[in-house]
Amino acid sequence: MRKLLLISLTLISFIFAAEMGRIQGKVTDASTNEPVPGANVYLEGTEMGAAADEGGNFLIPFAPAGTYRVTASCMGFNPVTQDPVVVISNQTTNLHFKLSTTIYQIQPTVVKAERAVVIRTQTQTSHTTTAADISKMPISAINQIISLQAGVSQSELGTHVRGGRANEIAYFVDGVLTKAPHYGEQSIQVNKDAAEEISVITGGFDAEYGEALSGVINIVTREGSEKTSGNVRYTTDEIFNTSKLNFGYNLYEFNIGGGLMTKTRFRYFLSSEAYLTDDYEDAKYKLYSPRFDYKLQGKVSYRLPNNKAKLIVSQFYSREQFMHFGDGGSLSMMFNLDRQSGETRKGWLTTLTGNYQISGTDLLELKLGYTRNTRFYATRDMALEEEEGRKWYEDYIYKANHFPAILLSDIPDTVKKAYLVDSLCDTLMPYHYQEFDRYSAATLRRNPFGATSFFYTVGDYRLWRYFFNRDLQANLTMTNALGKVHELKTGINIFQQNVGWFDNNLPWTKLPFWDMYNKNPFKLAFFAQDRMDFEGIIARIGLRFDYFDSKAEGLAHPTDSKDTTMIMASPKWRISPRLGFSLPITETSKMRFNYGYFFQTPTAHDLYRSTTPEVVWLLLKRANTVLGNPNLTVSKTIAYEIGYENQVSDIMAFGFTAYYKDIYDLIQTKSFFSLPYTYYKVENVDYGNVKGFEFTVKKRMQNFWSADLSYTLQFAKGTASSSWQAYYTIYYAENIDPITGQYRLPQGDFWLDFDERNIVNATMGFEIPKDFGIKPLAGFFSDFILSYHSGFPYTPTDLRGNQLGDQNSARMPSWLNIDANITKVVSIAGINLSLFANFYNLLNSQQITSVYSVTGRPDDDGQDVTISVSDFGDISMTSAYYTPQADYDHDGLNSDVELYKEYLKARHFTINNPYNWRPGFRSRVGFGFSF
Repeated sequence: MRKLLLISLTLISFIFAAEMGRIQGKVTDASTNEPVPGANVYLEGTEMGAAADEGGNFLIPFAPAGTYRVTASCMGFNPVTQDPVVVISNQTTNLHFKLSTTIYQIQPTVVKAERAVVIRTQTQTSHTTTAADISKMPISAINQIISLQAGVSQSELGTHVRGGRANEIAYFVDGVLTKAPHYGEQSIQVNKDAAEEISVITGGFDAEYGEALSGVINIVTREGSEKTSGNVRYTTDEIFNTSKLNFGYNLYEFNIGGGLMTKTRFRYFLSSEAYLTDDYEDAKYKLYSPRFDYKLQGKVSYRLPNNKAKLIVSQFYSREQFMHFGDGGSLSMMFNLDRQSGETRKGWLTTLTGNYQISGTDLLELKLGYTRNTRFYATRDMALEEEEGRKWYEDYIYKANHFPAILLSDIPDTVKKAYLVDSLCDTLMPYHYQEFDRYSAATLRRNPFGATSFFYTVGDYRLWRYFFNRDLQANLTMTNALGKVHELKTGINIFQQNVGWFDNNLPWTKLPFWDMYNKNPFKLAFFAQDRMDFEGIIARIGLRFDYFDSKAEGLAHPTDSKDTTMIMASPKWRISPRLGFSLPITETSKMRFNYGYFFQTPTAHDLYRSTTPEVVWLLLKRANTVLGNPNLTVSKTIAYEIGYENQVSDIMAFGFTAYYKDIYDLIQTKSFFSLPYTYYKVENVDYGNVKGFEFTVKKRMQNFWSADLSYTLQFAKGTASSSWQAYYTIYYAENIDPITGQYRLPQGDFWLDFDERNIVNATMGFEIPKDFGIKPLAGFFSDFILSYHSGFPYTPTDLRGNQLGDQNSARMPSWLNIDANITKVVSIAGINLSLFANFYNLLNSQQITSVYSVTGRPDDDGQDVTISVSDFGDISMTSAYYTPQADYDHDGLNSDVELYKEYLKARHFTINNPYNWRPGFRSRVGFGFSF
């Protein structure tokens, strides 16, 4: 590892730091419009600045992303300050200072700096939200901002960018990749008050970004400013005395930052958040699913004199802990919630960044990042928790985590196997899992629910799972800004992972679905990129090289228990070109075009699951076994995009983007004939293609209001919507053609499950300044977020489950949502006090997310009730199947009539599954103060 790093250092030349932008512009005489050579331009509160050349032009190349006051001054002229100036990472902010002559030095003239709506240097589609924007929106998490951007949709499978699968997005925090390897999901979710800037890149991302097929989310966390400032907020819905509005929601937020000692050099920022609720589920009404999360973030930076070097250390920790009410939308455990699964997630992120400005145009940067994530998913030991008096901020105690799960990564495989398989079903052990029983047709005469419902009332949930990843990243970068035209970039990224998985899917049996692996994949990437900024064209031309050694291995012949021959996966490498062009037409309008190849490595679970001999040979004794595939290759997207942007006035701009992309070598399950059971394996066999059109309109805050509108028209097709779709909808469901006797495999591509034809997102803000003449109205502001979605597709069937028409040929109903925030701010002795109210689904509209394939409705499965009173028998209270809520006369007996009535109620409840709808109207209020 050390040798590789030393070799890589010699290959580095020029690179641009991902969390920095640059400021350039011109200083002129206001009366003559002539340049003012030698004028000083500097960022107040920092030691960063530049002097204008003979033409009055200046360049500040390495400004960290954020908001600044920028001042231009020169002897014989009045200073001018522009405020606020927003610097966006990896982009150029253009400023023009007009200085007026004077005999005496006076206080600088402050000019309100408007952030450019059309960024002439931007060649890709990128949507940036700043800390100031976040503070005014009715949101509680960063992911809500992401879902509001053009081209982004949200389905039950996750977040999708331009018709891609949920695992095709790369998430970066301060330039460090935070993507959990097991499933490819976001691993670190920063609290919103800790974010300085959120960039959502939906097309044409530069060569410096890898591990993404659809989009890049880049979060830059806040640094302290010269002046100490802070904020405290509390949000709740517990003031309401009705269960329709009181969900036990409480959110506590605190942050503080500033400078210490030499305030321009040493800065700090601290942020924390605690979130408690009785119901975190997105469902039609309140479901008991408690959640207790907290997050802590700290960042310290020190800048050496003369702005020659800077050191930044940051640390993030989160603990998310919750209980599931339903499992994948199922209500099967609702009468046995104490034995339902709980989940504890922990995340660590540590970054160390050091940069050194070799000269005014050269910046060398080294960034080290360490991420660690753990997940525990199992049945809680409620008795032990009650005995110990566990509080909300303490971790759950799970059955079988009496044995320290973290040690599973270090103990011998034989011990792991004994622990995961044998001990969990040992009735003599204190953490023994009890097999659960459900109401089914076979037990109809002893229960009230019948064959159409599957409520588990006896025993534990069927899963014990612990998995983790530890990622160490090293990024070495160097920037060389060659004047105004060229910005040369090259870089190296070294990524060493440790990925572990320990799982038992039937803990009470000696022949469970179980698995374990502990692997150490290695990744290496180089990239080179040149940004050429000419008068009439800006070009970004880049090339990226990715190398991936999965260290995966598996049996050459898994069905032959006598053949122990192992095959080792060979390393994979790819080269991806990236081209982007921006053609300014006027000072406020441009055309742009980009094209690129984008690659992504398979998820750890697709590579490693069920590949060790002991696991494979045991699992092949069971049906429905899915094996990983060490020989998987990387997936590839080829994408094209063209766009136009025009700022038609000082306050209004619009733009449109058209895009097309082909996606190859996506992962899917395939069946392989074997005795005694057919097994399944993942392969690179899926394909997708997406085309779409996006239209945006922006209006700046003026005359007390602002607006931001986006419309997305999209067509996303493919051979499958997820890597397990064939397994669940074809093989496991035994979807067999009655004529041919073969599985009904899809012929060609179809509309993907997350294909939404039309999406409209609009944000409208109203703001009355603090100095407004009518004092009772001063300091009021509000934000309204409107979203329209045309509905996801589904496949219609008849009552027997036979498919009618093409796959995904029907559409769910469209829906409209409006969220709002209303805030009043009062300033007292330098402290801003705020009172606010947030409203969600303001119109209480019906927002359907799932329907029955027979009727296309969320509350009618098309089936008739065929069960009568005679199908039930009496159940005494001594039976494990006795149901207290069905004992209407409290005689200690469930009679056949009582059970029948309870069955009808249960069936009605089950058919009207609350997960088929998004939440109705909700309201929260709060207060805070800032200084």
